[in-house]
Amino acid sequence: MRKESERRTYLIAVVMSSVDITSMAIASVYYRFSWQMERLRGLSYFTGAENKDE
Repeated sequence: MRKESERRTYLIAVVMSSVDITSMAIASVYYRFSWQMERLRGLSYFTGAENKDE
């Protein structure tokens, strides 16, 4: 009975750890993508490639 409880606790810890690592990876990819988009938007302002309709 105790071994089963330990196994369940270990399994929960492994699943939560992998979910945490996955969410951190997703967040870092999103952050990097949004940062690059902001950089490109700034560069387009300086090169005159911005939308002229505004």
